[in-house]
Amino acid sequence: MTDRSSRLRLHPSKFSAVATAAVGAILLCLFCLPSLLVRITQQCAVVSYEPSRTIEPGFKLDPRFWLQNIDEPMPPSTYLPSDSARVDKWYWRNPFHNFTFYVIGVADQRFQRVGLCPRDTFNPADGWNWCVSSYGPVELPLLSFRRGKLQVYFGWRDRGNFGIKFNW
Repeated sequence: MTDRSSRLRLHPSKFSAVATAAVGAILLCLFCLPSLLVRITQQCAVVSYEPSRTIEPGFKLDPRFWLQNIDEPMPPSTYLPSDSARVDKWYWRNPFHNFTFYVIGVADQRFQRVGLCPRDTFNPADGWNWCVSSYGPVELPLLSFRRGKLQVYFGWRDRGNFGIKFNW
């Protein structure tokens, strides 16, 4: 007679396959769902983004550039004003700023953004927001949710920079 608990256990190789398939399905949803929602929903708005700066393509290929913050290299005076390590903490707060904004992001390019609330990362009324930033033939999705203290997003935000957030 077979014990019920032994029938429910997954062999490690099957578990690995199931986990890989689950991660793949989640990533597929995150990247395809916003585009689908924009196409099938009638509640879409369109905004155009004009960059505040242009980055030369040669800089984008330099890994040293990826690890900098060209927009705010020094912290504002209000950021930890009495802390002697404030500059280091400012850097470690977001060490890949240029990478997310200008290498995999399109913050230095003109693009259009279509979606439920395209001017914002989160829906101002709370709940779901989905957008697609179109830069030439490339579509960069954003899917976000906010309710109370819970804030989750994955994708390219309102300025064209890539980001992932999960706060509660």
